[in-house]
Amino acid sequence: MITPIGYKINNRIKPHTDFTGFKDLKYHGKILYDGQDRVTQAFMMPLKSGKRLFLDYKNGLLKRAGISGKDESWVKKYFYTGDEKLIRVEKDGVDIFTKDCGYIDSDTISYYESINNGAIEIGYDTSGKKATAVVKPKLVKSFFTYIGNTINEMRYKITNVEVLDGNSWRIYPGEAGNYEIESKFAKRISKNLQNGHTTITTYDKNNMTTMIEKDKTGKLVSVIKTKFNKAEKPIWTAEFDKNGIKIFEKNTSYDDAGNKIHDKIYNKAEGEFIKDITYDKIGNITETQVSDTSGNIYSTIKNKYNANGDIINTKNINSNGAVTEEENFIYDKNNKLLESHYKGSGTDDDDILEGHYYYKNGVISKEIEHFNSGIEESYYRKGKIVKYVLKDTKGNVQKIFTQKYKAGKIKTTTRTDGDNNIVYTIDHSYKYNDQGEAHTKIFKKPNGEFIVREVIITTGNGVNSIFQNKEGEIINPAPYLQYIYD
Repeated sequence: MITPIGYKINNRIKPHTDFTGFKDLKYHGKILYDGQDRVTQAFMMPLKSGKRLFLDYKNGLLKRAGISGKDESWVKKYFYTGDEKLIRVEKDGVDIFTKDCGYIDSDTISYYESINNGAIEIGYDTSGKKATAVVKPKLVKSFFTYIGNTINEMRYKITNVEVLDGNSWRIYPGEAGNYEIESKFAKRISKNLQNGHTTITTYDKNNMTTMIEKDKTGKLVSVIKTKFNKAEKPIWTAEFDKNGIKIFEKNTSYDDAGNKIHDKIYNKAEGEFIKDITYDKIGNITETQVSDTSGNIYSTIKNKYNANGDIINTKNINSNGAVTEEENFIYDKNNKLLESHYKGSGTDDDDILEGHYYYKNGVISKEIEHFNSGIEESYYRKGKIVKYVLKDTKGNVQKIFTQKYKAGKIKTTTRTDGDNNIVYTIDHSYKYNDQGEAHTKIFKKPNGEFIVREVIITTGNGVNSIFQNKEGEIINPAPYLQYIYD
């Protein structure tokens, strides 16, 4: 047995004096190594209290540990499975830690661990992720879900459970081994593994939830509070930034039957405005009014519905009470949208003054839109545009674009003039990889002569276009803008 004088064990063992025969003692998980070798050795260390600590390792695993002194003396033994999982700890001949584990047949749990005769129960899903956890001494049960880079833990209080009281079990209250989960969660913990943020949501006895988000350093990011009524429906929500400044607030009202009838919303991100939203009994919005914080109304949108709950009319009314936009909707006998007709009062070239939209089986088939600058007609087949016609304000045809599809993607585009003469054609092709999509458009003259190639690259970082000549060299697109932006 080696009896060194004064060193400490943490994540690394650093001797204060020279250790003959040892190079670099350190832990990898629960295994003690000396360099690349597992340690098989007993150590005796004096402590500042005058007691002595005894540690005995075999093949890197702690097998025995003990304290000896005038007023305290004990020995612990550690037991492992064949794959080196700790399953039992014995102190002076009495079990103080036990773990039972194995595989079970369940829709949600495939592997379980039961610690200290069921005081702690952990279930894992088929991928090895923790799915449930019950800590009976703390009267808590957790459910774990994984969404993208976020781990969500929902903690519930439990009752009627057998709990450990010292070295003996007592019933709290009810029958041994049984427990019941309260309907309201006590705490939700969400951890974002990508940015390191943690959000903790608590539910208090006054029907209020508080959601606190902190970054990976523990600094406050935001606080969201929500108040619920007796029917557990939200009646007030507010969000505060890290400085405690309110950036969002919503007050919600319900009728006697529990139907939501009104929302009053303040959202600083949308400006210093208040949005009042009124609902009918089935949840349709009947009116949306936007005003400043002093109560001055900017605009009001009013909606009407038929007996089936389908919208049949919507109006946008300005602060002077004038209707600036209005649209009417017509449905067939199967309640599928058949037509809609729009009127506007915009003055810009791209403002729609009049729009007529036609549907087949609820899917758009034709639309005619009148602008200050002209008329646009679009024709669809199975929801995809197959023909687009541009006319001047008098209805004279200026341009026609005809598109053909293959496997849901545009294959060819033909551009003709008002006399139905072909101006140019476009051949489309597509390539995909892990980074995104490359959409290639080859512009050709009516005789098939190459004009220019455009490659539109779409990735997670956005959309980018490059232009090439026939040989594939990147070129300046300026000479070809008449085709590219036609």
